[in-house]
Amino acid sequence: MTNLIKNPRVLSVLLLLVTSCSLVSPPVKCTIPDPAVKSAAIKQMESFAVDTIEIDYFAKCKARIVNGDTKNSGACRIILTRNNEMQLTILHPLGGTLLEVYADESIIQVNDYSTKRYIVYPAGEIDKLDIPIFRNLSIHELQAILWGRITGKVTGFLEYELEDKKPKYLYKKGSELDLVITYQKWQQKNSVLVPRIINMKNNYDGSSIKLVITDFKPDYLCNLKLTNHFKSTQY
Repeated sequence: MTNLIKNPRVLSVLLLLVTSCSLVSPPVKCTIPDPAVKSAAIKQMESFAVDTIEIDYFAKCKARIVNGDTKNSGACRIILTRNNEMQLTILHPLGGTLLEVYADESIIQVNDYSTKRYIVYPAGEIDKLDIPIFRNLSIHELQAILWGRITGKVTGFLEYELEDKKPKYLYKKGSELDLVITYQKWQQKNSVLVPRIINMKNNYDGSSIKLVITDFKPDYLCNLKLTNHFKSTQY
């Protein structure tokens, strides 16, 4: 799996040559005892500067990635929870799931359907996935970028510029990173504005990802950790 993902051409195929919208394992919706909790969490997101995000981000998307000389487009699914969990699902061109990735502050899990392997890494080794741009961002920062919200947890990590009282650009620099996030288009869902088209470019190496959110829903999702679908396990 490591060698497979380290190959830029294969990585781009894994990430983006996908067209099916079917999912093998749909997310599990949590039971919220008080509907007012969800309403209050959504209401809080009307502001573009929030201390914390108290509801989960669930979106289907289309993406275009440029990584060196390789350029590809396709479909994906992203979940980011209020509890700092991420699940990324890559769909197979002919239908079904090709790759599932789960990450939190402790572990990374991968179900690789192409090689029929299940792999677990410590969270500190996320660079082994070698996903351009995403590997340089924490889950807090990805949460802020996808929601288009400046949160207290990313203060000092991302700089920003506002236009019409909402973020237009986010910036992050590091030893191998000169990242510029541009919000091209917004959409209104559940009475709040959320990004619809997001451009992310690393000026350091020229890699870029353009995300178009095709279906967005704020909700409460549970049991994102992956079940081992295969016999082999690598640590």
